Amino acid sequence: MLLWLNSHICQELNIFLFAAVKGAFIFVWALLISIWWLYRLAKKRKNRELIKRNFFKQNDGLLL
Repeated sequence: MLLWLNSHICQELNIFLFAAVKGAFIFVWALLISIWWLYRLAKKRKNRELIKRNFFKQNDGLLL
């Protein structure tokens, strides 16, 4: 009886640990994708500002 109880608790613990590790992995993956997406967004916005500034300088400060 004691052996069965210990193995049952061990199986429940393994299931819990597997679920916790899987959840942590999904969280880290989502976090990395979010950071990458925000980096691309900031880079695109910065590039857009540089293009506008260059057009402004090329046209001697006149807005098109």
